[in-house]
Amino acid sequence: MSWRESTFMLPMLIAVLGFAGLFAALLGDGWWDVAAWLGLGLPALLSVWALPRRSATVNENRIPRAERP
Repeated sequence: MSWRESTFMLPMLIAVLGFAGLFAALLGDGWWDVAAWLGLGLPALLSVWALPRRSATVNENRIPRAERP
């Protein structure tokens, strides 16, 4: 089974990135701040990127009101 077919692999990766970003924010300044921005920004960008794709998929699979039983 590939990582794309796994149910929990991608959410786990997003959670680990978020945790690493929070941990880096607590550690210090300088490069730690850059690590924190990346660790917290990438999960947010992935979430925003996935929303339009999901809504387009849901709208394609939706049954029009006139055709509903």
